[in-house]
Formats: sequence, C-alpha cells, structure tokens
Amino acid sequence: MSPGDEIRLYYSKEELEKKGRRILSIDRYTNMNVEDIKMRSTFVDIIKTSFKKQLLVDNIRNLDKDKFQRWCNEHGMSFEQGLQKIYDDEEHFKTVYDLFKNRHAAIERELETQVEPYTKINVSDAQVFIRPEMYRRIRIGLGQWSNNDEQAYMILEGHKSDSKNGSWLSDPELYKAVRQLQLYPLKMTYFQNDPTDDGGRKFTIDEKGNIDYHPSFEYNKPVLNKMAIFPWFRFMAGNGVGAELYKRMNKKGNELDMISFKSAVKVGAAQRGAKMKEDGATGEDQLCSIEDLFNKESSQYIDYDDNPDNTNYGKTKTNSTGSVPVEIQYLQNLRYQLNTEAHDSETRNIGTQMFKLAFSSIIDDAIYGADENGNGGKYGY
Repeated sequence: MSPGDEIRLYYSKEELEKKGRRILSIDRYTNMNVEDIKMRSTFVDIIKTSFKKQLLVDNIRNLDKDKFQRWCNEHGMSFEQGLQKIYDDEEHFKTVYDLFKNRHAAIERELETQVEPYTKINVSDAQVFIRPEMYRRIRIGLGQWSNNDEQAYMILEGHKSDSKNGSWLSDPELYKAVRQLQLYPLKMTYFQNDPTDDGGRKFTIDEKGNIDYHPSFEYNKPVLNKMAIFPWFRFMAGNGVGAELYKRMNKKGNELDMISFKSAVKVGAAQRGAKMKEDGATGEDQLCSIEDLFNKESSQYIDYDDNPDNTNYGKTKTNSTGSVPVEIQYLQNLRYQLNTEAHDSETRNIGTQMFKLAFSSIIDDAIYGADENGNGGKYGY
C-alpha cells in the first residue's frame, strides 16, 4: 500500500460537541461501485480528418514519391509545396487522395485503428464522488479543516444566508475560500485485506438432542482503490442528473457516502456496476436514467441519526429486498497520499530546486562560466 496520512478516528467529547457528533464518531462509510463513463469525443471528425491527411502524406513519402513528384511537376509546384497543400487546402487534399485510390483501403484500416481510442474516452478515470458531509469528516480527520473551510462549506451547502443572497461573491476572502473548497479533490488510497465470514458458527439440534455443527468459513476479499475523490456539493445540482445524484447521496436515513467509478478500484471491484451513461453515447448526450440508483434503497447503510433516543445510531443496517449493492468500507484503511495537495505546487517546486542546489556541489566563491582570462563569469552565490 502507498504510504500516506491516516485519518483520525477518535475525538474527545468537547470536540464532538463543537464539530458535530453525527459523522465524526463513526469509523465507517458506504460505497457503491459504478461503471466508468466512456464517451465519444465531440472532436472525432476533426481528428479523423487530420489523421487521414497525415497518413496520406506518409504513404506518399514512403511508397509513391516518384508518382507524386511527376504530378507536382505537371501542376507547377515543388514536392514539398504539394505535400503542404494537403494540410492547408481541402480541395487539394481531396484531389490528391483520389490520385492514390490504390492506397485507400490501407489508409482507412490504419485510420480506424488510430481514431478508435477517441471514440471511448474514459472521462471518469479513477474518480470518486463523495457527499459533502463525509468529505468534511475526512478533511477534519486529516487536520486540514480551517475556519475558512467551514464557512465555505456552509455557503456551498446552503446553510448560511450568504449562499442565498450571494454576498460572499463580493468578499475576496470568502470567495477565495469557496473556490478552493470547490476545487480541492483528495488523492487517496484504500487497502483492505481482512477476512470475511459467512455469518458465524451455526448448529442444529435433531430430535434426540444431538447437536450438529455447521462451522462457518472465512475468506479474504482484498480491496485496493487508488482514486481522486471529488466532493459533490449542492451547487453541482444545477441540472437534472446532478440534482438527482445529490438528492440520492444525501437521502435521509439511507445516505450513500461514496460512488466509485470502476477504474478507481484496482482490486476487488464488482463485476458489473450501475451504468451512468449508455454505451456509445457522445459528449453531447445527457446521462442516462439510472432508476436503480435513484429509486432503490442501499443493500447496506449506516444509521447517521444522532438523536439521543436512537439506539441504532452508528450501526450498519441491511436491506436485501429490491436494493442496489453497496459495501461498507472503513476509514482506518484510507490513506491520504503524500505531497499531492492541489494548492501547494509552488511550495513543492521551490523545495525541489533547493534540493538540487544543496546537492550540486556549487562552491560559493568560485567563478563559473568565465573565459580563459576570467571574464564574463559569475560567482556561485
């Protein structure tokens, strides 16, 4: 497993009262695997034309150089001018392409091979959506939650008047905090290799009182996730699908903490997850309807109701009838990957340069870059 920061799991009574008992005192979360979204690029036709021109030029240079040279001579242009016009002039390209009909089949076969990756672009590669409350819990557990983050969170989730009247837009500090929170994914890994049993030792008693044991069995189900976790804030619910997804993830009494795209699950993914987009759909199409996710209960869920009278608070519950498959994962298995924070690139860069300087054996008072007479050089410092 990749090294990284662990998430704090335990808090004092005072901390829970201040920051919220509802999530902080629970060490688990729910996760659902969904299929990756693969879409056809809206630029496929442009890409195809560009590749086709390049393949034609390659064929001319390698196989039909003499024939094309004669054609160029007849039309009053040099060989290179004739090739350049293939890129610049559509009519010229069509004319030259028709000139080499014997190469069409080979060009078209190679063209399909080169363009194919652009018809199935994985736009959800290694992504995970997380509901805001669980995102806040993880950031607090990593020691990365400031007062500005809390204010920004309250605004984004509509818990403050600023989010309704838009006054935060005119406050430079608040605006900066909100923008940073919106664009702060967490690069994390999850590793689990704990034994799972079939429900415990069971036995039956026959008519004579003999006990027949049916020993349970245990098996290991390793899980390895390497992912970029993006918070799904309320402001993302601007379109129909976004609104439905936000509503389902935050459904009271049946919350869905994370939705992991299959490419984020390196080991232990479900063989078939819910589809959020139909096969072959383009980038201009809407996400398909996923009623199984929106309208059904989770197969497992955590009771987040922290009402003092609720004796089931923090317990995992199951629902086997008409449910979508959801797994329980543990915060103790999550690790925050080191040195990957989105807003610290400048700090990392200067650190790298200082490291290079320290190990480059530069002599402070030596003159570097001087000629044989000592002119034009600079001291090491």
